[in-house]
Amino acid sequence: MQSFWTKVTAFFTSVLVWFSSVFGLGGLRQKAELYFHYPAYANARTELEALPDLEEGFVPQGITYLTEEDVYLLCGYMDDGAASRLYVLRDGTFARLTLLQQNGSEYTGHAGGITAAGDFVYVSNNKRLYVLDKQAVLSANGGDAVPFIGSVGVPCRASFCSCDGARVYVGEYHKDDGYETDASHELTAPDGTVYKALVFGYTVSPEGPFGLAADVPAAAFSTCDAVQGFAFLPEGTAVLSCSYGSADSELLFYDCAGEQDGYFSLNGAQIPLYYLTAGRQTAKLKMPSRSEDVECRGGDIVIIFETGARKFDAKNAYAETHIVRLPVSLGQKP
Repeated sequence: MQSFWTKVTAFFTSVLVWFSSVFGLGGLRQKAELYFHYPAYANARTELEALPDLEEGFVPQGITYLTEEDVYLLCGYMDDGAASRLYVLRDGTFARLTLLQQNGSEYTGHAGGITAAGDFVYVSNNKRLYVLDKQAVLSANGGDAVPFIGSVGVPCRASFCSCDGARVYVGEYHKDDGYETDASHELTAPDGTVYKALVFGYTVSPEGPFGLAADVPAAAFSTCDAVQGFAFLPEGTAVLSCSYGSADSELLFYDCAGEQDGYFSLNGAQIPLYYLTAGRQTAKLKMPSRSEDVECRGGDIVIIFETGARKFDAKNAYAETHIVRLPVSLGQKP
Protein backbone atom coordinates (compact mmCIF):
# COMPACT_ATOMS: atom_id res chain seq x y z
CA MET A 1 0.00 0.00 0.00
CA GLN A 2 1.34 3.41 -0.92
CA SER A 3 2.33 5.72 1.91
CA PHE A 4 0.57 9.05 2.38
CA TRP A 5 3.60 11.03 1.21
CA THR A 6 4.05 8.79 -1.85
CA LYS A 7 0.48 9.57 -2.85
CA VAL A 8 0.99 13.29 -2.24
CA THR A 9 4.19 13.30 -4.32
CA ALA A 10 2.46 11.44 -7.15
CA PHE A 11 -0.45 13.90 -7.14
CA PHE A 12 1.69 17.04 -7.29
CA THR A 13 3.97 15.47 -9.90
CA SER A 14 0.98 14.69 -12.13
CA VAL A 15 -0.19 18.30 -11.73
CA LEU A 16 3.28 19.54 -12.70
CA VAL A 17 3.31 17.28 -15.77
CA TRP A 18 -0.06 18.71 -16.88
CA PHE A 19 1.00 22.32 -16.17
CA SER A 20 4.29 22.04 -18.07
CA SER A 21 2.53 20.32 -20.98
CA VAL A 22 -0.14 23.03 -21.25
CA PHE A 23 2.38 25.89 -21.06
CA GLY A 24 5.02 24.31 -23.28
CA LEU A 25 7.75 23.93 -20.66
CA GLY A 26 9.44 20.92 -22.24
CA GLY A 27 12.44 20.59 -19.93
CA LEU A 28 10.31 20.97 -16.83
CA ARG A 29 7.84 18.45 -18.17
CA GLN A 30 10.59 15.91 -18.83
CA LYS A 31 11.89 16.17 -15.26
CA ALA A 32 8.37 15.99 -13.87
CA GLU A 33 7.64 12.83 -15.86
CA LEU A 34 10.92 11.33 -14.70
CA TYR A 35 9.89 11.86 -11.07
CA PHE A 36 6.39 10.54 -11.79
CA HIS A 37 7.41 7.30 -13.55
CA TYR A 38 10.77 6.60 -11.85
CA PRO A 39 10.58 8.28 -8.42
CA ALA A 40 13.31 6.28 -6.65
CA TYR A 41 15.71 6.75 -9.55
CA ALA A 42 14.88 10.44 -9.98
CA ASN A 43 15.39 11.17 -6.29
CA ALA A 44 18.75 9.38 -6.22
CA ARG A 45 20.31 10.60 -9.48
CA THR A 46 22.78 13.45 -10.00
CA GLU A 47 23.90 14.66 -13.44
CA LEU A 48 27.65 14.79 -14.00
CA GLU A 49 29.53 15.39 -17.27
CA ALA A 50 27.51 15.87 -20.46
CA LEU A 51 27.77 13.03 -22.97
CA PRO A 52 29.55 14.43 -26.06
CA ASP A 53 28.50 14.54 -29.71
CA LEU A 54 25.08 12.94 -29.24
CA GLU A 55 23.64 15.18 -31.96
CA GLU A 56 26.42 14.13 -34.35
CA GLY A 57 25.50 10.44 -34.20
CA PHE A 58 27.67 9.15 -31.34
CA VAL A 59 25.88 6.32 -29.48
CA PRO A 60 27.49 5.89 -26.04
CA GLN A 61 28.01 2.32 -24.86
CA GLY A 62 30.90 2.08 -22.39
CA ILE A 63 32.21 4.16 -19.48
CA THR A 64 35.13 3.90 -17.06
CA TYR A 65 36.68 6.25 -14.54
CA LEU A 66 40.43 6.62 -13.98
CA THR A 67 40.82 7.49 -10.31
CA GLU A 68 44.41 8.75 -10.30
CA GLU A 69 43.89 10.92 -13.37
CA ASP A 70 40.34 12.02 -12.43
CA VAL A 71 39.25 11.29 -16.00
CA TYR A 72 36.27 9.55 -17.59
CA LEU A 73 36.71 7.44 -20.72
CA LEU A 74 33.69 6.81 -22.95
CA CYS A 75 33.40 4.61 -26.02
CA GLY A 76 30.68 3.81 -28.52
CA TYR A 77 29.74 3.54 -32.16
CA MET A 78 28.55 6.03 -34.77
CA ASP A 79 25.04 5.67 -36.16
CA ASP A 80 26.25 6.23 -39.72
CA GLY A 81 28.82 3.42 -39.64
CA ALA A 82 31.85 5.72 -39.33
CA ALA A 83 34.81 4.78 -37.14
CA SER A 84 33.96 4.11 -33.52
CA ARG A 85 35.10 6.69 -30.99
CA LEU A 86 36.72 7.06 -27.60
CA TYR A 87 36.30 10.24 -25.55
CA VAL A 88 38.50 11.52 -22.74
CA LEU A 89 36.45 13.76 -20.40
CA ARG A 90 38.20 16.17 -18.02
CA ASP A 91 36.72 19.09 -16.09
CA GLY A 92 33.82 19.63 -18.46
CA THR A 93 35.95 19.35 -21.63
CA PHE A 94 36.60 16.37 -23.87
CA ALA A 95 39.05 15.04 -26.45
CA ARG A 96 37.44 13.15 -29.34
CA LEU A 97 39.53 10.18 -30.52
CA THR A 98 39.00 7.74 -33.39
CA LEU A 99 39.70 4.05 -32.82
CA LEU A 100 41.95 2.17 -35.25
CA GLN A 101 42.70 -1.49 -35.82
CA GLN A 102 46.28 -2.68 -35.33
CA ASN A 103 46.84 -2.45 -39.09
CA GLY A 104 45.82 1.21 -39.11
CA SER A 105 42.36 0.75 -40.63
CA GLU A 106 39.35 2.30 -38.96
CA TYR A 107 37.65 0.28 -36.24
CA THR A 108 33.86 0.32 -36.74
CA GLY A 109 32.92 -2.33 -34.16
CA HIS A 110 30.26 -1.87 -31.51
CA ALA A 111 32.72 -0.79 -28.80
CA GLY A 112 30.32 -2.07 -26.16
CA GLY A 113 32.43 -1.59 -23.05
CA ILE A 114 35.58 0.11 -21.80
CA THR A 115 37.75 -0.29 -18.71
CA ALA A 116 41.36 0.12 -17.62
CA ALA A 117 43.94 -1.63 -15.46
CA GLY A 118 47.60 -0.70 -14.99
CA ASP A 119 49.08 0.56 -18.25
CA PHE A 120 46.22 -0.62 -20.45
CA VAL A 121 42.73 0.38 -21.59
CA TYR A 122 40.39 -2.36 -22.82
CA VAL A 123 37.50 -2.03 -25.28
CA SER A 124 35.19 -5.06 -25.50
CA ASN A 125 33.46 -6.49 -28.55
CA ASN A 126 33.11 -9.67 -30.58
CA LYS A 127 34.68 -12.13 -28.10
CA ARG A 128 37.73 -9.95 -27.55
CA LEU A 129 39.19 -7.33 -25.27
CA TYR A 130 40.90 -4.88 -27.63
CA VAL A 131 43.87 -3.26 -25.90
CA LEU A 132 45.06 0.35 -25.98
CA ASP A 133 48.11 1.93 -24.38
CA LYS A 134 46.69 4.08 -21.57
CA GLN A 135 49.34 6.80 -21.82
CA ALA A 136 48.78 7.04 -25.57
CA VAL A 137 45.08 7.60 -24.90
CA LEU A 138 45.64 10.22 -22.19
CA SER A 139 48.26 12.16 -24.16
CA ALA A 140 46.30 12.20 -27.45
CA ASN A 141 44.86 15.47 -28.70
CA GLY A 142 41.27 15.92 -29.82
CA GLY A 143 40.89 14.66 -33.37
CA ASP A 144 43.71 12.12 -33.08
CA ALA A 145 43.36 8.44 -33.91
CA VAL A 146 44.57 5.79 -31.45
CA PRO A 147 45.37 2.23 -32.60
CA PHE A 148 44.85 -0.96 -30.65
CA ILE A 149 48.16 -2.55 -29.67
CA GLY A 150 46.73 -6.06 -29.39
CA SER A 151 43.75 -8.05 -28.19
CA VAL A 152 42.81 -10.85 -25.81
CA GLY A 153 40.32 -13.54 -26.78
CA VAL A 154 37.62 -14.25 -24.20
CA PRO A 155 35.02 -17.07 -23.95
CA CYS A 156 31.92 -14.86 -24.24
CA ARG A 157 30.40 -12.25 -26.56
CA ALA A 158 32.30 -9.43 -24.75
CA SER A 159 29.35 -7.04 -24.73
CA PHE A 160 30.72 -5.04 -21.76
CA CYS A 161 33.68 -4.91 -19.37
CA SER A 162 34.79 -3.37 -16.07
CA CYS A 163 37.56 -3.53 -13.48
CA ASP A 164 37.52 -3.35 -9.67
CA GLY A 165 41.32 -3.10 -9.35
CA ALA A 166 41.82 -6.81 -8.70
CA ARG A 167 40.03 -8.26 -11.73
CA VAL A 168 38.94 -7.28 -15.20
CA TYR A 169 35.38 -8.48 -15.86
CA VAL A 170 34.01 -9.15 -19.32
CA GLY A 171 30.52 -10.41 -20.03
CA GLU A 172 27.80 -10.90 -22.57
CA TYR A 173 24.32 -9.75 -23.50
CA HIS A 174 21.80 -12.52 -24.19
CA LYS A 175 18.36 -12.49 -25.80
CA ASP A 176 16.65 -15.25 -27.77
CA ASP A 177 15.85 -12.97 -30.72
CA GLY A 178 19.28 -12.67 -32.32
CA TYR A 179 21.56 -12.26 -29.32
CA GLU A 180 22.14 -15.93 -28.55
CA THR A 181 25.18 -17.11 -26.59
CA ASP A 182 27.20 -20.32 -26.64
CA ALA A 183 25.10 -23.38 -25.71
CA SER A 184 27.51 -24.24 -22.88
CA HIS A 185 26.52 -20.97 -21.15
CA GLU A 186 22.97 -22.22 -20.53
CA LEU A 187 23.12 -23.17 -16.85
CA THR A 188 20.56 -24.20 -14.25
CA ALA A 189 21.05 -22.76 -10.77
CA PRO A 190 20.30 -24.80 -7.63
CA ASP A 191 16.95 -22.98 -7.30
CA GLY A 192 15.95 -24.05 -10.83
CA THR A 193 16.61 -20.69 -12.51
CA VAL A 194 17.94 -21.07 -16.06
CA TYR A 195 20.31 -18.41 -17.38
CA LYS A 196 22.19 -18.25 -20.67
CA ALA A 197 24.80 -15.52 -20.15
CA LEU A 198 28.12 -15.39 -18.34
CA VAL A 199 30.55 -12.81 -16.99
CA PHE A 200 34.19 -13.83 -16.51
CA GLY A 201 36.68 -12.22 -14.15
CA TYR A 202 40.41 -12.19 -15.02
CA THR A 203 43.03 -11.46 -12.38
CA VAL A 204 45.00 -8.25 -13.00
CA SER A 205 48.78 -8.71 -13.09
CA PRO A 206 51.41 -6.19 -14.26
CA GLU A 207 53.59 -9.11 -15.40
CA GLY A 208 50.91 -10.81 -17.49
CA PRO A 209 50.24 -10.29 -21.19
CA PHE A 210 48.39 -6.97 -21.55
CA GLY A 211 48.07 -6.77 -17.76
CA LEU A 212 46.13 -10.00 -17.18
CA ALA A 213 47.49 -12.94 -15.14
CA ALA A 214 46.37 -15.86 -17.30
CA ASP A 215 44.14 -17.02 -20.13
CA VAL A 216 41.94 -18.87 -17.61
CA PRO A 217 39.41 -16.68 -15.75
CA ALA A 218 39.51 -16.61 -11.95
CA ALA A 219 35.70 -16.45 -11.56
CA ALA A 220 32.48 -16.73 -13.54
CA PHE A 221 28.99 -15.30 -12.93
CA SER A 222 25.78 -16.66 -14.44
CA THR A 223 23.45 -13.73 -15.20
CA CYS A 224 19.98 -12.92 -16.45
CA ASP A 225 19.15 -11.73 -19.95
CA ALA A 226 19.67 -8.21 -21.29
CA VAL A 227 22.73 -7.25 -19.23
CA GLN A 228 24.36 -4.12 -20.65
CA GLY A 229 26.91 -3.48 -17.90
CA PHE A 230 28.45 -5.19 -14.85
CA ALA A 231 30.60 -3.80 -12.05
CA PHE A 232 31.77 -4.79 -8.60
CA LEU A 233 31.00 -2.43 -5.74
CA PRO A 234 32.65 -2.39 -2.30
CA GLU A 235 32.08 -5.36 0.02
CA GLY A 236 31.46 -7.83 -2.79
CA THR A 237 28.28 -6.46 -4.34
CA ALA A 238 27.81 -6.96 -8.07
CA VAL A 239 25.62 -4.43 -9.90
CA LEU A 240 24.07 -5.13 -13.31
CA SER A 241 22.62 -2.61 -15.76
CA CYS A 242 19.85 -4.37 -17.69
CA SER A 243 17.84 -3.02 -20.62
CA TYR A 244 16.17 -4.09 -23.83
CA GLY A 245 14.81 -1.66 -26.40
CA SER A 246 12.22 0.81 -25.14
CA ALA A 247 11.24 -1.23 -22.05
CA ASP A 248 12.14 0.07 -18.59
CA SER A 249 15.74 -0.55 -17.54
CA GLU A 250 16.73 -2.06 -14.19
CA LEU A 251 19.74 -1.80 -11.93
CA LEU A 252 20.12 -5.14 -10.12
CA PHE A 253 22.32 -5.76 -7.07
CA TYR A 254 23.70 -9.12 -5.87
CA ASP A 255 25.71 -10.18 -2.83
CA CYS A 256 28.76 -12.12 -4.03
CA ALA A 257 30.81 -11.89 -0.83
CA GLY A 258 30.10 -15.49 0.23
CA GLU A 259 31.13 -18.85 -1.15
CA GLN A 260 30.67 -19.68 -4.80
CA ASP A 261 27.74 -21.87 -5.88
CA GLY A 262 29.75 -24.32 -7.97
CA TYR A 263 32.19 -24.45 -10.86
CA PHE A 264 32.10 -23.74 -14.58
CA SER A 265 34.20 -26.03 -16.77
CA LEU A 266 36.25 -24.21 -19.40
CA ASN A 267 38.92 -25.96 -21.46
CA GLY A 268 39.50 -28.46 -18.67
CA ALA A 269 39.72 -25.83 -15.92
CA GLN A 270 37.19 -25.59 -13.09
CA ILE A 271 36.30 -21.93 -12.53
CA PRO A 272 34.47 -20.78 -9.35
CA LEU A 273 30.90 -19.97 -10.40
CA TYR A 274 28.29 -17.65 -8.87
CA TYR A 275 24.63 -17.75 -9.86
CA LEU A 276 23.17 -14.24 -9.71
CA THR A 277 19.66 -15.35 -8.88
CA ALA A 278 16.97 -14.13 -6.48
CA GLY A 279 18.69 -15.69 -3.46
CA ARG A 280 21.67 -13.34 -3.89
CA GLN A 281 19.74 -10.25 -4.94
CA THR A 282 19.79 -7.41 -2.41
CA ALA A 283 17.98 -4.64 -4.31
CA LYS A 284 16.73 -3.43 -7.68
CA LEU A 285 15.96 -0.04 -9.16
CA LYS A 286 13.61 0.75 -12.06
CA MET A 287 15.09 3.26 -14.51
CA PRO A 288 14.33 4.79 -17.92
CA SER A 289 14.99 2.65 -20.99
CA ARG A 290 18.29 1.95 -22.75
CA SER A 291 20.69 1.96 -19.82
CA GLU A 292 24.20 0.96 -20.86
CA ASP A 293 27.48 0.53 -19.00
CA VAL A 294 27.82 0.92 -15.23
CA GLU A 295 30.93 1.72 -13.20
CA CYS A 296 31.92 2.09 -9.56
CA ARG A 297 33.53 5.41 -8.65
CA GLY A 298 34.53 5.24 -4.98
CA GLY A 299 31.33 5.59 -3.01
CA ASP A 300 29.20 6.16 -6.10
CA ILE A 301 27.79 4.31 -9.07
CA VAL A 302 28.06 5.99 -12.46
CA ILE A 303 25.92 4.91 -15.38
CA ILE A 304 25.22 6.05 -18.92
CA PHE A 305 22.26 5.70 -21.26
CA GLU A 306 22.07 5.77 -25.06
CA THR A 307 18.67 7.50 -25.14
CA GLY A 308 20.13 10.95 -25.75
CA ALA A 309 21.79 9.88 -28.99
CA ARG A 310 20.38 11.19 -32.28
CA LYS A 311 19.34 7.63 -33.08
CA PHE A 312 16.89 7.51 -30.15
CA ASP A 313 16.09 10.90 -28.62
CA ALA A 314 13.03 11.66 -30.74
CA LYS A 315 11.47 8.40 -29.56
CA ASN A 316 12.12 8.69 -25.82
CA ALA A 317 10.64 11.10 -23.31
CA TYR A 318 13.32 10.36 -20.71
CA ALA A 319 16.49 10.95 -22.71
CA GLU A 320 19.55 11.03 -20.43
CA THR A 321 22.24 13.26 -21.90
CA HIS A 322 24.73 13.17 -19.00
CA ILE A 323 26.72 10.68 -16.99
CA VAL A 324 24.44 9.86 -14.06
CA ARG A 325 25.69 9.32 -10.52
CA LEU A 326 23.81 7.11 -8.04
CA PRO A 327 24.72 6.22 -4.43
CA VAL A 328 25.99 2.68 -3.72
CA SER A 329 23.55 2.59 -0.79
CA LEU A 330 20.87 1.72 -3.36
CA GLY A 331 22.31 -1.80 -3.37
CA GLN A 332 21.72 -2.40 0.34
CA LYS A 333 18.87 -4.56 1.55
CA PRO A 334 15.84 -2.54 2.75
